[in-house]
This record gives sequence, structure tokens and C-alpha cells, in this order.
Amino acid sequence: MRLTAGLVGTLSLSILAVRASDENVVKPLPAPPPGFAQVEDSPSVKAMRSAGVADRIEAQKDNAEWPGCMTDPKVSFGYGWTALPGADQSLRIMAQTPEEPASFAMGTKNEPAGKKEYKGGVLTWRKKTVTVAGSSSTKCPGNQVVMHDGNWAGYIDGKLLGVGVNNLYGPKEVGQALIDEYIDKVVAAVK
Repeated sequence: MRLTAGLVGTLSLSILAVRASDENVVKPLPAPPPGFAQVEDSPSVKAMRSAGVADRIEAQKDNAEWPGCMTDPKVSFGYGWTALPGADQSLRIMAQTPEEPASFAMGTKNEPAGKKEYKGGVLTWRKKTVTVAGSSSTKCPGNQVVMHDGNWAGYIDGKLLGVGVNNLYGPKEVGQALIDEYIDKVVAAVK
């Protein structure tokens, strides 16, 4: 009799836990934008997705109008969420922290290109200027290639959200439009 009562109590608690977690189920993330090919998920992304603690999609495509003076690093675009209660405080600190200063390493200058509080989170842009040497460098104006990296981080209902574009050749407004579109889509998936 005791065993049965204990089993019924445990089963009842398990059903309540499943029902409570069902209320917090996150919808699947949207497909990448047209022209982007989704990169195969890493084992850690697959494990976190199946555990229901995070989800992330990475995609790539060739840069439009790439000058051809060096190998195209491809535009990478990623978005997702991680269950991380309390990360809203980290975002507040991130918003107040000054941008990282410019740096130069291995022929690449990496410099701030804007940081602000944006759509309930923090948006940061970096400008990368790569110096190109060699016979193909004549295809690049001033022997340089300029790319942008943009990343947004936000927080909703115990989840840290992220949307970012990297190695974008051309105007950063193209990347900003992608980020804006996918902020809304990721927010919709976690609400």
C-alpha cells in the first residue's frame, strides 16, 4: 500500500512537471534567410536543443560583389536563444561598458562601428579592414577589404537571445536589416 501511494505521488508530481514545462515550450526557430545555407548543427547544439535549454541556427552565403583579391570568408548569420535566468543584469552591464578599442592583428584592423541599446537589448557593430598583399591586391581599392560584424543580444522570460552577422562585405545596412528581421522572429519563437 505504501509503495502504491508513493508511486502515485511521484507520478502526479511528474505529470505536473511535464505540464509546467509544456507551458514554456519554445517554438522552433525560423529557417535562415533566402540565399543562406544552414550549417550543420554541432553535437552541443543538438544536445542543448533536445534538452530544451537552448537553440541556435548558423547559416552562410557568399558575399555579394566580392572583389576577388582574397578568398571570400563568406557572410555568416546566426541566431538563437539560451535559457539563462538573470542574464538581463549582464545585458545592462554590457550596455554601460564602453566599446572595445580598435586593435590590429595579422593584417586586420578591428575597430568599433557603433554600440547602442536597441530593441530591448544591446546592438554592437565592428568594422574589419583587411590589408591585402600580393598580385591579386590590385582588385581591391587601396589594397583593402572592409567588412562588418553586427551582433544583438536581448533577454526575454529567462532566455538570452542573440542575432548576428559576421564578415559582411558592403554596407552594414544590409546586415542591420537582417538583424532587425530576425530579432522579431527569435522573440516570437521564445514568447
